[in-house]
Amino acid sequence: MREIEFRGKCMGKNKWVYGFYAMQSFGIGFFPSIIQYNGGSSMPEKVIPETVGQYTGLKDKNGVKIFEGDIVKDDYGNIGTVTYLEHFCNWRIVFHKGRPDLLGKYGCNIFDWIYPDMNLEIIGNIHDNPELLEQYNE
Repeated sequence: MREIEFRGKCMGKNKWVYGFYAMQSFGIGFFPSIIQYNGGSSMPEKVIPETVGQYTGLKDKNGVKIFEGDIVKDDYGNIGTVTYLEHFCNWRIVFHKGRPDLLGKYGCNIFDWIYPDMNLEIIGNIHDNPELLEQYNE
């Protein structure tokens, strides 16, 4: 069974939190939050909704968990964004730089025959490093 985990960037803070995703009441309404579990106690953190991303179940070549919204590079220099496409019901890398047959709006299934053996490396994410993709989307 794969690990279910989310991450999100805290509102008003420049830090990422990891845990379970929930809608929490913070007095004036409900807000998306990530609930972190630390030694049996839970700590909800209000997060920016656009930054919430789910763990794909894969790690990069350095052992770092790959989340939705990460920007990755493969062994051949192809660069893309990890996303979940509901149309295909799977995690994909939507490439912005690389082989012409990989480029496009649907990308490549990261659980496909190529990527389980490919050494992906996280080089950033779309929230902290949008400049990594701007040069390829012109």
